[in-house]
Amino acid sequence: MKKVILVLLMTIMIATPCLAQEVEPEGFFSIEGTEWEALPMGVQILPFPSLEPLDNSEFGFYDGEVYPWIYNYSFYIDMLVCSIFWAIDIPTIGGGSITRSFGILQPTGVGLVFENGLNNRRLPTLKIGLLIKTSDNWTPPEVE
Repeated sequence: MKKVILVLLMTIMIATPCLAQEVEPEGFFSIEGTEWEALPMGVQILPFPSLEPLDNSEFGFYDGEVYPWIYNYSFYIDMLVCSIFWAIDIPTIGGGSITRSFGILQPTGVGLVFENGLNNRRLPTLKIGLLIKTSDNWTPPEVE
């Protein structure tokens, strides 16, 4: 019971100044303006289990979008405990395959990314990788 009360008091201490000033606690619970990179080796689950690198290993979060610009549709949502993102790359008429990336991130600097696409034999793939935060103060090169 004492731990529950302690956690409740800590939450109130963090939220009260933010609510009083009508500002969001960007530094505590947001991935806005951060850059993340996948560790060099991921795990492929489908079609056959193996160690495989992810196709897209770097992610940046800025102004509600997931970067780099290769994604046609993307978004992220900040929540108190974790943040989630979703990005999809739909190829142009020239070819390629659709790649979907979904991730769960802790603002403290660790996260998971799930990548879904097609391999060379046109079989569906599912890869999982570990993400780590590489920069806290990041803006896309196109915005600077």
